[in-house]
Amino acid sequence: MSKMLLSRIRSDPKVERVDTDDPCGPIVTLKKGWSFDSLQDNRVLGEDTPARLLHSVRHMAKPYAGPYDD
Repeated sequence: MSKMLLSRIRSDPKVERVDTDDPCGPIVTLKKGWSFDSLQDNRVLGEDTPARLLHSVRHMAKPYAGPYDD
C-alpha cells in the first residue's frame, strides 16, 4: 500500500483512524460529527486501494449532527 496516501488519509481532520490489516484493503473510521451517509451514523468505510479511500474521505464524508448509534 502507498504509505504516502495512507499518511494523507490519516492527516485528514475528519479521520479518527485507518486500519490497514484487512487483506481486502484499508478501512477508515471517521470522527464523530462526520458520516458517509447523510441520513445515518455511518463512520466506517473500506476500499480496495488507498487512492479510492482518500477519494471517498474527501468527497463522500459529510458533516453529521446525529442521532448517533453509540
